[in-house]
Amino acid sequence: GGRSVLRPACPRADRLAASGDELDRLLVEARPLLSSARDARPRPALDDKRLTGWNGMAAWALAHFGAVTSDPHTLAAAQRAGRFLLERVQGALPVQRSWQDGVASGVETLEDVAWAIAGLLALFEADAEPAWLATALGLADQRVPRYLSADGAAFDTPDDGERLVVRPRNAADGATPSSAGILAAALIRLAAIAGRPDLRARAERIVAAERGSLARYPEGHAALLEAAASL
Repeated sequence: GGRSVLRPACPRADRLAASGDELDRLLVEARPLLSSARDARPRPALDDKRLTGWNGMAAWALAHFGAVTSDPHTLAAAQRAGRFLLERVQGALPVQRSWQDGVASGVETLEDVAWAIAGLLALFEADAEPAWLATALGLADQRVPRYLSADGAAFDTPDDGERLVVRPRNAADGATPSSAGILAAALIRLAAIAGRPDLRARAERIVAAERGSLARYPEGHAALLEAAASL
């Protein structure tokens, strides 16, 4: 023990025969020693890449929170995530999935397209900046059809992407909400705002294509059910 994680010699402060002020002084003296000991060890790997889908997710959440609370700092954070999407989506379709140290990599997935549309649309609803709406519509028109099957179901990969033996399709929620559900909900809102009934029809087909799974396992498809409830 004690070789991988630095721990205090006395786990409980009450074992030290010291007053509160004395304990505070000891801790102040100990922190730079602890920091020096940590600096002598190999640092853990840092995953600092930026993902299209996750920036869309952040923009979506922050824009909604900023609009509800009228918090300018939260809305500003959402706008920063949105500008990151604009810089990389406009004129660069299909979009790259990941950026790190100025280098783009990865292949666009449904998660990237769905969350980018949802995030940009939430920003438009929060601050009415036309660029958010125009870019969301561009993705809906140029990329969403690449993910849809003949019966309207949404695949996880586009038809102009890497050729796979079987194209994955999973409408269930996992660690994050279902991309198909997020896309359907975003298309419904986008259709209402832009006056585009064709986008609503796509959302209806996405939901209808999964009706069997929704009936068998509704608790695993909350995102799709939420979209269905708004139809």
